[in-house]
Amino acid sequence: MKRSTFFVAKLVFFFSYFFFTAFSYMSAHGFFMGTYLTLLFWSFYILCVPAAHGQLTFGYPIRMLQARRFYTEPLMWIAALGLNIFTIFACPSMYPKSITTHLLYHILTVPNPYWIIPVVSAFGTFYNLVFKQDYFNQHETSHITIRSILIIMGIINLIYFSHKEAILMLNATL
Repeated sequence: MKRSTFFVAKLVFFFSYFFFTAFSYMSAHGFFMGTYLTLLFWSFYILCVPAAHGQLTFGYPIRMLQARRFYTEPLMWIAALGLNIFTIFACPSMYPKSITTHLLYHILTVPNPYWIIPVVSAFGTFYNLVFKQDYFNQHETSHITIRSILIIMGIINLIYFSHKEAILMLNATL
């Protein structure tokens, strides 16, 4: 019971934050551009924050419909990378419209040292796939410590490598 309550709380927090972000982008930039910026923000969340996001947002509803596990992490990464590749080549002027998307642009286009952020994030996200650990029914806790260390390393890398760009963006907007 405790695990399901915590999961519902995480799901409510995720969707409320997503809708708040979507509403703020749409009110500032219009419906279509705001939706596109929200999708870029979602891809930042998928590519730069190390956790099993595909399982949280899409894996659990799919699992409710079918009994077997469906691995959504590769699909989410392919969709996020595809969206960013399209945006970089078709309309790179979308990235400077918000701090998060501007930071995502620098992470994706400057290889040294920023590509360490998606690499460590991929290790943290795909850890469950490699060790066949179920995200929702974790009865054994043998690999949770290593995965937690990978997640913490990814967040520290994101903060360390992106603080300079964030400070520059904040000074430019003030």
